[in-house]
Amino acid sequence: MSTLLRESHGNIINIGSIYGEYAPDWSLYEGTTMSNPAAYGAAKGGLIQLTKWLATTLAPDVRVNSISPGGIERGQAKKFVDRYKSRTPLKRMACEDDFRGVIAFLASNMSSYVTGQNIRVDGGWGIW
Repeated sequence: MSTLLRESHGNIINIGSIYGEYAPDWSLYEGTTMSNPAAYGAAKGGLIQLTKWLATTLAPDVRVNSISPGGIERGQAKKFVDRYKSRTPLKRMACEDDFRGVIAFLASNMSSYVTGQNIRVDGGWGIW
């Protein structure tokens, strides 16, 4: 951390989750072996709050932001994937490439006046 402060242009990007802000929709999991542990949501919610805390504590020398990805398609049960897609305005799950743009933005000087933010990259999940 001292290097970030010493350089006076540090930047931290944390990776949260939509489940750090929203409760799980249990209907997505019905009939699958998948679950959504409370500890995951609590940890991600804590990380989003830590992002805000650090943003005020380390400013003005270090900017601190987070992104909250939506579900990433990685071979989950077809029932789950189909239900997830139907609940998301963009009608799909994410892939890792979907996060590159927002991370590049937050890591660049284009976001030099952005700190303490959690940016959802969720295909619109949080709209409803």
